[in-house]
Amino acid sequence: MANHEVFSMEDLDKFHTRDKLLEFLKEKAYPLDKVLDTLRYEEELIRLQGELVKLQN
Repeated sequence: MANHEVFSMEDLDKFHTRDKLLEFLKEKAYPLDKVLDTLRYEEELIRLQGELVKLQN
């Protein structure tokens, strides 16, 4: 999401299931491929940061 749109807390409360999240993204016309890419990137970043901390100890 290039313009860095943010979900509101009200929106986040709706995401109790994967289907609800996908439904929301489709309703808001978010590009699902970009959302998934961002989530994968952030997951990998967290993993790598953990590895960096391990190497520093």
